[in-house]
Amino acid sequence: QNQKTSVAEYVLNLIEDLKKRAENEKNQAFNSLKLYVEKNPQARLREIRRGNAKVIVELSVEEAIKQNPNWKQFLMEHERKYNEEFASIIGKLREELQS
Repeated sequence: QNQKTSVAEYVLNLIEDLKKRAENEKNQAFNSLKLYVEKNPQARLREIRRGNAKVIVELSVEEAIKQNPNWKQFLMEHERKYNEEFASIIGKLREELQS
């Protein structure tokens, strides 16, 4: 019982570390893209259609980041990567608790 408690505490620490790493990586990527968008006003411009007319709108920095295809791709890969790591940790916990 005591060993299983130690394993559970260890795994909870791994999960907490994983969460912190994921948040830090996401924040670093966001801040890097934010710096790019702030320095490049063109990155904030979007062309939209209104009827037959094309209109250029300027987005806020945050809106431009959220619509950026690189940011969307990063988020998908980031989530997949950390979900896999989380699943691996949980799998190890299950193995330890069943033994």
